[in-house]
Amino acid sequence: MDRTRQAEPRTASSFVISGDARLAVFEHGDPSSETVLLVHGWPDTHAVWDGVVSLLAASFHVVTYDTRGHGASPLPGSSEQFTLDLLADDVVAVARAVSPDLPVHPVAHDWGSIQLWEAVCRPDAAQWFASFTSISGPSLDHATLWLRGLAKRPTPRNLATLAHRAAKSSYIYFFLTPGLPEALLPVVGRRVWPRLFKATEGIDAPEPAATLTDDMVAGVRLYRANMVQRLLHPKPRRSAVPVQLVVSSGDIAMKPSMFADAADWSVDLTRIDPDRGHWLPVSDPQLVADPVTTYVHARGGKDA
Repeated sequence: MDRTRQAEPRTASSFVISGDARLAVFEHGDPSSETVLLVHGWPDTHAVWDGVVSLLAASFHVVTYDTRGHGASPLPGSSEQFTLDLLADDVVAVARAVSPDLPVHPVAHDWGSIQLWEAVCRPDAAQWFASFTSISGPSLDHATLWLRGLAKRPTPRNLATLAHRAAKSSYIYFFLTPGLPEALLPVVGRRVWPRLFKATEGIDAPEPAATLTDDMVAGVRLYRANMVQRLLHPKPRRSAVPVQLVVSSGDIAMKPSMFADAADWSVDLTRIDPDRGHWLPVSDPQLVADPVTTYVHARGGKDA
């Protein structure tokens, strides 16, 4: 397969309005079944879930959407339109639209997980979410408190962990530099991305969306709107929604040590540790679909 070819755009099943965002929503399966809501990260669109959707749609009402500023949900404007509060509002708006009578089961990856942590830690989260499966994405508050804990105990091991984390997060400094990513990503993003994916995951990248470089640039606003603010002012919080945490041992972005205190993040936590990389929905969709199916049936509001 020619991996440089752009994926064909799809027609959304519907659009959901959330504040200033018009979110493209894609639905699969039987709407009368339990609703599984799949939320993508950076620099993806809903299409990153294609392999998982095909495995879940026979059993569930499966919903994906392009998050604000990405894919078929473009949103020009400032970073202030990409705060975690607004992203959490978006998740709730989509959940209410696609399943008005019963809470949904979000499954999220990367920045999708980061925004879902924001949503499921809200006081009224159980009204909209029956469970949450988080893949390769912590709460920014939890991650910051973990880093602060290492700094408060400056043992050689903790200092080495902090240094390693700083090196692995160097791309964030690039994103936070005014004007630099906006200038470089449109020029090199489409050429570099397949090579980076291959180098880190050991498999070919999916066919890039036609909007790939736009999505890369849009995602920069996620970092600028949230990273510094949460690093300076983290909020201790806990999810009342049951959480299934998927921590891939080979994840280059989210090392397992980041989740050492995960039991404190939710009143009901289940953890699995597959020996895979960061893009688990692409590299092994079955390894996503199987635990999600089991977990949704166990936590669902309808008869399994």
